[in-house]
Amino acid sequence: MGMSMAGSSSCFDKKDEVKVVMGNPDPKDFYLTAVVSVNGFLVVGVTYPNCKNYEGNKILVFKELTPRALLAREVLDPHFSSDCPQLSPIARFVPTEDGWRMALKFASS
Repeated sequence: MGMSMAGSSSCFDKKDEVKVVMGNPDPKDFYLTAVVSVNGFLVVGVTYPNCKNYEGNKILVFKELTPRALLAREVLDPHFSSDCPQLSPIARFVPTEDGWRMALKFASS
């Protein structure tokens, strides 16, 4: 996870517009690479093809989300957002094998 001068925010934080900055994840253009349910959490590997950092790969953790509900989604924003109606992850991890292990450990604890 990097930080830019512009910051990192959900494209849904602004209610009137959905704007994707070049190089940021497009929440409408993604595919799932892994889905594991652990203790009421869903640990998800996601790739956003047009995203620049980490080749678009993300590891996200969601609370009280079923695999079926995830698969039905057409929009999946990897950013944290407290005031949007879209689903927001409760945690993100670096998209590596270590990050995947840490995400599973987090969900198991």
